[in-house]
Amino acid sequence: MTMEIATTTRLARSPSSQPFAFVWNAWRQMTGEQVRLAALFWLSWGLTAGLTSLASHPSYATWEPITTGFYDTFFVTAALLLGVAAADAYPQSQGPHWLPYAIAALVADLVGTPLYVFTEPMVGLQCCWDGPRPHDSAFLVAGLGANFVICTLATFGYFHRRRASRRVAALRGAQLERERLARRAFEARLQAMQARVEPRFLFNTLAQVESLYETDATSADRMLDDLIVYLRAALPQLRETASTVAREIELARAYLNVAQARKDDRLSLKVVMARDASDVRFPPMVLLPLIEHSIVHRLAPLKASDAIGLGARLENGKLCLTVTDSGARSLYHDTGNAALHGIRERLTALYGAAASLSLDPEVDRGLRAVIEIPHESIDHRSHR
Repeated sequence: MTMEIATTTRLARSPSSQPFAFVWNAWRQMTGEQVRLAALFWLSWGLTAGLTSLASHPSYATWEPITTGFYDTFFVTAALLLGVAAADAYPQSQGPHWLPYAIAALVADLVGTPLYVFTEPMVGLQCCWDGPRPHDSAFLVAGLGANFVICTLATFGYFHRRRASRRVAALRGAQLERERLARRAFEARLQAMQARVEPRFLFNTLAQVESLYETDATSADRMLDDLIVYLRAALPQLRETASTVAREIELARAYLNVAQARKDDRLSLKVVMARDASDVRFPPMVLLPLIEHSIVHRLAPLKASDAIGLGARLENGKLCLTVTDSGARSLYHDTGNAALHGIRERLTALYGAAASLSLDPEVDRGLRAVIEIPHESIDHRSHR
């Protein structure tokens, strides 16, 4: 019963079952682009027809051929606009795509031409003839032939333009869909990587705490406290793909403390962050690899004064986050570094060419990395 009702409804809305309702709805849905193109076509056609008549019959006043040209072409253009609007709304699955437009051109010619032929004398237009105005039938036949050619050319020009525009839109839509799927696949890979890394980091740290309790209970307690601080910062966002600058810096600080729990001299973080940069969206798993590099790859034995500098500011619609450490090995010439590859892959997947990771070429200065991403604020309510 439901299928019968649905079928009846579709038939009632189809062009073949209710042609007048279909045409009326098509006219009501006429777009501004269709009207603009029709107006441009009418102005160019009417002016061309008027100037051609003026050149052929210079004895007439200038306004007469011009007015007659615009008057005659107006009726045909209006009929053509209505026909094209109906052709655009016609289902493409029913017959050749060009057929509704051919019918639109023919109907516009058959409707518009008689209108101006029989109404010209009523409005006082008697232009432009070498002698008396020919009989309406002769005038009509000549007009039908010329106008059909012009309407056909104009209609099929519009048809091919519209088909090309729809193909471009379809290609663009397919490209956007591929980018969306690629981004989702990358996010899935990232979450799988986080799922592997987080338990390993946690288990290794707990094993270190257990081992440390046998030799230095005080250091073990401190390491356990640092781990708790890290987990409090990390757990709320373990499966999220968006964070903020402030949260990532807090996480980096906690990670730094846990990773150095068994060392006497520790790296510290020196943060210089603009007030308007703290709540800016920033992807996870971008800052931590650079922090880990500073811990592992030192140019000289760690000193108490060593520190990692973090700077965050907004500039020209972008967030600029700078990581500096004069005691860490430079990454500029390390093109095969897995951490750099992972960061750049993540930035490209999320922002395309709008994001970048640049490194200082001066190796003697140690590590200096600048991450630039588009400025996006984040809604805290979505991360509670």
